[in-house]
Amino acid sequence: LSAIVPFPVGGLGFLSASDNLGYALAHEASRRGGPGFSRFISAGNQADIALDEYLDFLRVDPHTQVVLVYLEGFVRRRGRAFRSICTHSDKM
Repeated sequence: LSAIVPFPVGGLGFLSASDNLGYALAHEASRRGGPGFSRFISAGNQADIALDEYLDFLRVDPHTQVVLVYLEGFVRRRGRAFRSICTHSDKM
């Protein structure tokens, strides 16, 4: 995705269930001079890695200061793990 639309560099980690939303956000941020991104993760259908695992990565990532999450649902039985990471991090 960053080859199509260059992401401005910064401290925002974006975890999304949607590639299209990521594309639109990157496009607007680069066009308007919005916030810069440390990481963009598109989780898709979470077939291999669940949202809480991505979120845990962003939580400890030294380049990420704040995390923005767009989600459409959780993999079965992973919602509590996601909530636990959110409540124990100062980046959410």
